[in-house]
Amino acid sequence: MISVKITGDKELDRMLRNLNQLPQKELKKAVRLSARPIVKAARKGIKKHNKSRNLTKSIGIINGRNKKMPTVYVGPRVKRNHKGYHGWLLELGWSSFDGVRYMEKGYLAGKTEAQNSLQANLLKVLRKQENK
Repeated sequence: MISVKITGDKELDRMLRNLNQLPQKELKKAVRLSARPIVKAARKGIKKHNKSRNLTKSIGIINGRNKKMPTVYVGPRVKRNHKGYHGWLLELGWSSFDGVRYMEKGYLAGKTEAQNSLQANLLKVLRKQENK
């Protein structure tokens, strides 16, 4: 889970006070856009352990069901045509295999870029909403 603490930007602080008045669709769009660097880093970290490329193709952004706050998850998708059902085995391992920790490494690699992207995307949404 990404926790973001943004300090020093007074314009953003002023706009974030009105965050609950923003449309959820726009907020979710901003959060999904900012999750892309983590997806790219996780896909890059699993390439050498994934010969069939099913897991690499299945890593993506999953919409959460929270109605109050925009929630997205990054990880292997298992529903519909995605075949990432074995993602947890490579992440955590089993008795004779320690695990690759590709999602953890992907999160750490893409964290700062995702936070910067989230800040920029939220500013765009807030300015767009303020102009209406």
